[in-house]
Amino acid sequence: MPTLSFQDSGIAEALALHRMIVPVNQRSYKWEAEHVEALFTDLDNAQKSNDSEFFLGTMVFIRRSSTELEVADGQQRLATITILLAAFRDYLYDDPSQKDLVQFIRQKYLSPYDPDLDRPRPILTLNTEDNAFFEQRIILDPRHEARLTATDGARLSHERIDTAAHIAQRWVRKITDTPDPAQKIKNIKQWLNYLRESARTILVVVPDQGKAFKIFETLNDRGLRLSQVDLLKNHLYGLAETGKRFDEARKLWDEMVGALEATGYEDVTLDYIRQMWISYNGYIKEDDLYDAIKSYAKSPA
Repeated sequence: MPTLSFQDSGIAEALALHRMIVPVNQRSYKWEAEHVEALFTDLDNAQKSNDSEFFLGTMVFIRRSSTELEVADGQQRLATITILLAAFRDYLYDDPSQKDLVQFIRQKYLSPYDPDLDRPRPILTLNTEDNAFFEQRIILDPRHEARLTATDGARLSHERIDTAAHIAQRWVRKITDTPDPAQKIKNIKQWLNYLRESARTILVVVPDQGKAFKIFETLNDRGLRLSQVDLLKNHLYGLAETGKRFDEARKLWDEMVGALEATGYEDVTLDYIRQMWISYNGYIKEDDLYDAIKSYAKSPA
């Protein structure tokens, strides 16, 4: 049996085929308004240019079961596309003539009914910091009581999710900006088809965290834009997993980040780690920090 599998898939189809879970060690939703706008604009331009395919990049997953994947890399794109799909559902929700299309979007891409749980179960589950808010604000139907009482939450990532949802709503209004009711639905279906068939991604599925960490770093070396903090956490968690100390490492990391973020500065973790390194080892540029610590930290200890 191969240790790796590769699947070329439309991003919406990938959501339809797999339940995807963001583990606790993954960062929260980080995309700013400009990143969300850029993705939707690129998708819009690709369709207007009649591009048969638009490549969204590679995503890395750990196999949990035949139908369940753990997200190692790709959370931001998956969450943002889910937000857009939910915005289409919301737009159609109060139109009785489109109840079948609403049900299709819900069942295929958002939260199909799970007979074992006897309730709908979200296809995409975010980390522990974001998931409850994401489900309440995005996944639930727009007339659901919990959705109507959703608040912005206490975290910056929640504000970003809410901002992304508003941007998606504006894009749906733009997509349906025509006086012809039939054309409105046709435009939505065209977008759904494009997300399913033409907005492509390569799913790299690995059997365990160790291999996922290695691929994660390799992709970064080849141009994937990740922060020094994300890479450092990934490296340390990979070492801890090898030494059967993952829970300990996660607890210590969360305590450190929680204390630092209480200062109110978003990027304080990177500044803190860099200044700590400088105090022991001398000056280092921010861009070189990850490589230096990676060379220093080589064992689970």
